[in-house]
Amino acid sequence: MVRVVWRSFFLQAAWNNRGQQNLGLASALLPALEKIHSRGISDLTDALNRALKPFNTQPYMSGPVLGALIKVEELGPDQGFTPERIDRFRNVLAAAFAAVGDAFFWNALLPAAAVTAMFWSVLNEWIGLIVFLAFYNLAPLSIRIGGVWLGYRYGTGVVTVMERLALPVQALRVRLFVAGALGALGAWILVNVAPADWSRTDFWSVSLVSVVLILAFSRFFKRRLPVELLIYGLFVVLTAWTQVMS
Repeated sequence: MVRVVWRSFFLQAAWNNRGQQNLGLASALLPALEKIHSRGISDLTDALNRALKPFNTQPYMSGPVLGALIKVEELGPDQGFTPERIDRFRNVLAAAFAAVGDAFFWNALLPAAAVTAMFWSVLNEWIGLIVFLAFYNLAPLSIRIGGVWLGYRYGTGVVTVMERLALPVQALRVRLFVAGALGALGAWILVNVAPADWSRTDFWSVSLVSVVLILAFSRFFKRRLPVELLIYGLFVVLTAWTQVMS
């Protein structure tokens, strides 16, 4: 399993238009398939040919997919997992995890990590970099590495196990956090770059600015505007405000 985990990090190293991640999938599964089909070269060849069929999923969600595929290959036809059933299972699992993973990791977690790092970068750019790397990589590495053993343990039941994480719901919560963080960051910058008389504004005025910005960003999120566009827009507005007030 350790070799499978290591090879899974190169899932997209040989990405191609025809098979997408198929070469990376076959390479990652090879150590396990060699062990499962150690007594029959023809069975190993058939398993590798199945792995070389077109395959594509969210890279961070590849761990549970790999583990589950190893499990069903190990069970084999004697347990009802014919080659056709394994192909169907792989395709369904890859598509489902791709949709969930994209929504959570790239549309929610990545912007949240970026905004959090922006706060810390105000103090020190190196701290901001460390915060970003730690914040963003913790969940992907946990699922990518631990998911291999999780998928192998539960097999086809890994779908039910992953559903308990409620990643779509968590993605919504993280996006709301991004809206709040962007609003707070915008208010903080407005106060700290403004003239001296504005910096002495009472707590309620600063809070009002934060609430307005948070509500605005929440509204933008509901309209499904890209988070990157909102961050760049905030940067442009704050830069213009700084020039006007300086």
